[in-house]
Amino acid sequence: MKKIFCLTMILLVAMSVNAQLNAPTPSSPMNGATLTSISASLQWSTVSGTSRYQWQCDTTEDFDSPLLVQGSTSSYYATASGLHFGQTYYWRVRACTAADTSDWSSVRNFTTPSLITLTSPANGANVTAISPSLEWTSISGTSRYQWQCDTTQAVDGIRVLRG
Repeated sequence: MKKIFCLTMILLVAMSVNAQLNAPTPSSPMNGATLTSISASLQWSTVSGTSRYQWQCDTTEDFDSPLLVQGSTSSYYATASGLHFGQTYYWRVRACTAADTSDWSSVRNFTTPSLITLTSPANGANVTAISPSLEWTSISGTSRYQWQCDTTQAVDGIRVLRG
């Protein structure tokens, strides 16, 4: 009986030493998504026994560009802020314990918005107001907008108004 118990204990210890920590599975944003914000809400599956997660977002699949954004969290989600307009970002995540770190997850990508949609006045509208109201769609995560108004389409005429 002692031999069976000892063999069982040795087997359990060997299995725990060789047990590999699973990588989380990215869930949001969906692969290939186009965001409506210049911040990305990243989310992934939880890994049992994990104390924290490390995540990375970059404009290259090698995660080696100067635009790399990364962080660590004890939760299964994070916000990648400070992203650039009109860029495709690649992201991944891995699980960490005090004793081990998983492989990186599969890589997903998303694109940040590049254009603002002008909503008012309508294109080609005959505006009679001296100071018309200019309106456009907002992009969350922005701190300000710049606008120009000119007498030519190239916005290089003599009378350029800016805000």
